[in-house]
Amino acid sequence: DWEKYPWQKALVHFGRALGSTHSNDFASAEKEIEILNTLRQNILDHGGEANGKQVLIQIKIVEGWLSFYKGNPKEGIALIREAATMEDLLGVHGITPAKITPAWEFLGDMYLEMGNAEEALKAYETNFIDNPNRFNGLYGAALAAKQSGNPEKATKHFEDLLKLTENSNSNRNEIEEAKIYLNQKSI
Repeated sequence: DWEKYPWQKALVHFGRALGSTHSNDFASAEKEIEILNTLRQNILDHGGEANGKQVLIQIKIVEGWLSFYKGNPKEGIALIREAATMEDLLGVHGITPAKITPAWEFLGDMYLEMGNAEEALKAYETNFIDNPNRFNGLYGAALAAKQSGNPEKATKHFEDLLKLTENSNSNRNEIEEAKIYLNQKSI
């Protein structure tokens, strides 16, 4: 019964909101933000301050991407940076709705999309403090390092990505890119 678990329900709406922003369906994203705000208020009304903060972080992330795709990247960066700071202060949540993707990774992703690889690398490396060895973070950091002309860090992060996935049989493009990059470095 979703009505008994508004903080878990928020995860579904967070995912929908992100998908809507990335597909430029701004009206749907805004509706999902309204739902997230309602769920957050419900959580707060029932004494769930920490869960309410986690949902607020999700709202800030979605609002950041919405601003970014609507043509206001400065506001987008500011909102996601605010979410990352809030997430740092909240700490690691032991159960859902813990971070699906850390705000620092979203910030790195946004900087990469803007073409600002140096800031992206800083965001991904800040993310490693509390969220080490995450696939998206390692790949993003490697890509940002490569794009910013830092082959040492690109090599390290691609190697870490391959180490993380060494026991998998995945054929993800990111893994193939890491192998190609490292093979070219060894020639």
